[in-house]
Amino acid sequence: MIRGVCVMAMLAAALGQPVAAEARGFDPIRCEAIEMRKEGQLYDCLARCERKDARREEPSAAKLEACQEACQTRYENSMARLEDREVCDGDAREAEPNRCHARLIRAAATEMTCEARCGTRAARNDSFDEDSCVDNCAERYDTTVERLMSKPFCAGMEFSH
Repeated sequence: MIRGVCVMAMLAAALGQPVAAEARGFDPIRCEAIEMRKEGQLYDCLARCERKDARREEPSAAKLEACQEACQTRYENSMARLEDREVCDGDAREAEPNRCHARLIRAAATEMTCEARCGTRAARNDSFDEDSCVDNCAERYDTTVERLMSKPFCAGMEFSH
């Protein structure tokens, strides 16, 4: 990272451009990029769980579910920490409808992906409880929506499932 910054500074100096200062404070674009990276890490983790389960001599629904729950918990914790960081916690304490809608759409997409995973797992394993899995997806979605609606950028907005 430091090497990359030094190279960029040398390149900027060679081109006669001012060296960009380190970004501080609220930066919605950077925040969104970090959120997307975290979401990518979640799906990578879930895929590793699936691959690990497929390599087992006897696939274990319990171990797979525990692995996926650990991925989801790690993702939710990292998103909660991210929202507390200065880069994602804007000074403006007013509603931002576009930001709120984008987050709600992402939460709905995550729920749909979760439900699709439940169906895939149920198709591979007859003993898998698809209904319970779908209920867990819905519960996570409701929790996420509740958390988002409490944020300043969703203040005063109406939401219906």
